[in-house]
Amino acid sequence: MAKTARLIAGLIAAGLLAACGDSGGKVVFSELMYRPVAESGGVDDHEFLEIHNPGHAKVSLGGWHIGGDVRFTFPADATLGPGEYRVVARNPTALAKVGKYRLSAEAILGPYEGELDNGGGKINLSDAAGARVDTAAWDDKFPWPHAADAFGAGENWFPPRDTRARPMDHQHMGVSLERVELGASGVEAANWEPSAIDEATPGRARAGDPVARPIVEAQIARAEGVTDSQVIRPMQKVVVAVEFTRRLRHLVRSARLEYFVDELGRTDEPRASAPLAAAPQDGIFRATLDGQSGTKLVRYRILANRGAGAEEVVSPRPSDPYQWYAFFVEPAVQTRSKQYHLWVEPRDWGHLYVNIGIALPGGTDLVSGQRRVVGALMPQLCIVRPEWDDRVPASLISEGRVFDVRVRFAGSRWNRPNGAGRGISADQLPMGPVDGSGRRYATRALSWNISLPRYRSFDGGVRTIILNKLNQACPGINNVLADKLYSAVDVPASRFKGYARVHVNGSYYHYMMDVEHPDETMIARYVKKGDPIGELYKSEGSNTTDEGPWGWSDGRALPAFCNQTPSQRYAASYDRTDDDGRVLNDVEKLINEHVDARMAAPLGADVTPLREFFLKNFDVELLTRYVAVRNWSAAWDDNVHNFFLWKRGTDGKWVMFGWDFDLEFGQFIEPQVTAPYNLGFFMGRQNRPGMGNEFTNRTDTIYNTFKDSFIRAFESELVAKIKELSTDLLTTAKFNRLVDEAEALYDLPEAMAAPAGIACTVANNYRRVRMFGELRPIAVRTKLPP
Repeated sequence: MAKTARLIAGLIAAGLLAACGDSGGKVVFSELMYRPVAESGGVDDHEFLEIHNPGHAKVSLGGWHIGGDVRFTFPADATLGPGEYRVVARNPTALAKVGKYRLSAEAILGPYEGELDNGGGKINLSDAAGARVDTAAWDDKFPWPHAADAFGAGENWFPPRDTRARPMDHQHMGVSLERVELGASGVEAANWEPSAIDEATPGRARAGDPVARPIVEAQIARAEGVTDSQVIRPMQKVVVAVEFTRRLRHLVRSARLEYFVDELGRTDEPRASAPLAAAPQDGIFRATLDGQSGTKLVRYRILANRGAGAEEVVSPRPSDPYQWYAFFVEPAVQTRSKQYHLWVEPRDWGHLYVNIGIALPGGTDLVSGQRRVVGALMPQLCIVRPEWDDRVPASLISEGRVFDVRVRFAGSRWNRPNGAGRGISADQLPMGPVDGSGRRYATRALSWNISLPRYRSFDGGVRTIILNKLNQACPGINNVLADKLYSAVDVPASRFKGYARVHVNGSYYHYMMDVEHPDETMIARYVKKGDPIGELYKSEGSNTTDEGPWGWSDGRALPAFCNQTPSQRYAASYDRTDDDGRVLNDVEKLINEHVDARMAAPLGADVTPLREFFLKNFDVELLTRYVAVRNWSAAWDDNVHNFFLWKRGTDGKWVMFGWDFDLEFGQFIEPQVTAPYNLGFFMGRQNRPGMGNEFTNRTDTIYNTFKDSFIRAFESELVAKIKELSTDLLTTAKFNRLVDEAEALYDLPEAMAAPAGIACTVANNYRRVRMFGELRPIAVRTKLPP
């Protein structure tokens, strides 16, 4: 008994357990709604927190305050009677309009400053003297309930029959966190349960069991005897270890593992069961499974009787956006490249080809067809193919870790349907795409865009993985050089993450380039911790003509077209990539100002309006560095797309940075461009005579209006910057040293061993880039004005 008393006292002192009973009149946080569903406008206006007085006496709240993620001071006359609940909201007026909550505006306190962080955080309640009264925490990651994070994933992660696939049906509501035991810690995950969908209870008591039950706080599957890796080899026994909440572990009456081998093409795989037994030395529950032969994906979940009666599925939670955990069994491969495995149902893989308009003729190479609009040669038909960017479910495996993902083929409207290499036969890729009849087809290596859910991102918070097929980009040297050069001048740059051996359904698919996707994870490197990310837009318009809602996305005006308003066309041509679908119109405002400045400064006129536009809206120094490096690199295709616009959240200034560096640095293949190193430096400018071929393989009518405006307004600054860089970063010695480093990363035998082979003559491309490094500095120096 003495030992138990000391343990309880220690837990109370550590803040992991409050004193038992009714908490002695202590006011506590009792409910949190930190991310309502389908918010709009960039803020969570319908989030709230709730406090409760479980005691027997009225509490005066005058001068009390909430700190941490949000800040609020209670008014002098605020009180909380015994047994009462009080809601504090970010926007009381907005919250009062949610009819299902049955709250009047007068009953809601607020607004508070700040926001309940969607990724997890902590809030504190202090009395008027500053003494800490209570603390509450939350998180959107396991083992916390994912559902409280606006269901934990976007609508496409749920089957159509699930109401969570229709977020607008739940707008401004969703799932809250409700505190179970008021006398227990507010920072313990097991002490918070998710409400039922749209059944949050602000201002009143929850309806659930008042006794907290143990939850699974950790689980992992590893080969027996292995502690430093999650990689599992064929025929190795697998140990699944499960840890329940220590404070409540004694309530677990029994536990077991339910599992099955995921067989491609089946949905009725037989399930097996294995008991989970607690080890006396550490209290961790373990089950040992027999080894599997070959390449296998095994899915499992945890069931337990937690002292409430019947056995139930406890992890993943029924409210989670996924139903199973998984481990992967893979044979060893001799390689120095990192490996990715994709596990895709063959029929889903077949849908990917249909989505991008490629026919599947039996036994032959895939043939390009219609693309993102119906009628690839008649885009004025205005009929957008909605399935162009549709994804299918899949699993991604990296270093033994299994991730739920959704995938599509990646690339522009021109290059997405174009495969790489000599093609892959059905024999080389036995679980390849199939059609409705079940027939298998040969394929070519295509690029993949892999999306991860909010509830479990990849390394370092990565939400999107791009695997490039190395067709036009072969052998990937351009991305290595772009990463290094732009990073050297502090311009935001997509990182070259390396080359990878990619397997699909257990078979070697292709040797591919892993390149960082520009999104909020990338931009976070360029802002201080805690500062807002801002807004990020990808320029992805058409470079030939108006094409449905897409237009020339280079800063020119987009009129109404194809029954689309200008605002709709800006949203399509400058795709918002930094947040889950929240569309703001700041880029449209920027372009309208740019158009006005160009009208005030036509060719040959005073450029003051253009200078004022850039100085007001852009970080001009960063823009100068970006244009200097990109034009020195002899950009091939940044005329009307292939760049990003980022509006910084701190000062509202815009930054431009590049994307898609195929065929730059002297790798042109078009016959009309025989000496790319000799191109003029002012590429992108309109009607610039006498400076060499400014437009690479483009005509003089295709130019970049943003770059044209900037070059006209800041030509002297741009010339000074390129002269400065040409004496250091862009010298032949330093450039070719980077080429050597890039070449050392590429594994030619690994690439040649891929079923589709290689899409270029690798040695010739490296030779061409080195020649560019020798001749480009001379050409730029001779073409620049004095």
